[in-house]
Amino acid sequence: MRFLVPITAVLLASTLPLLAVSYPSAPRDAAGPSLQIHASRYYALAPADVRVYGRLHGVSDQDTRYCHAGKHWITSKVEASVQLSTISKHDPRCVHSTTEARADRMFSKDYHFNRPGSYTCRLVVSSNDGRIVQSNLITIEVR
Repeated sequence: MRFLVPITAVLLASTLPLLAVSYPSAPRDAAGPSLQIHASRYYALAPADVRVYGRLHGVSDQDTRYCHAGKHWITSKVEASVQLSTISKHDPRCVHSTTEARADRMFSKDYHFNRPGSYTCRLVVSSNDGRIVQSNLITIEVR
């Protein structure tokens, strides 16, 4: 038990640089894609189930670059001056022909928060050709 805390701290410290990486985004113009996320609720009592919804704007249904787009859901919580983060990652993978491909524009993820705290969520969507679109950052307060 005495060794569990130092090992956990070392493992967490080794993953923080990975979490701090900012995703590069292509230069945006007014017609470029944007991504907005919203939560089913922003305040809850633990244990709490929250669904986060995302919508990709500025992309047509026929834009094959976003068919089976990559999705990175990033959730963070600061606890005792240490940032704890979780990343759920799905790489882009479309197997459709160009005539059958359709853009994914709606996304959702269910979260279950067992402990009280302030959780931040973000969605990053990557197209099949490497373009990256970041969502807004939302905060969910669990008491």
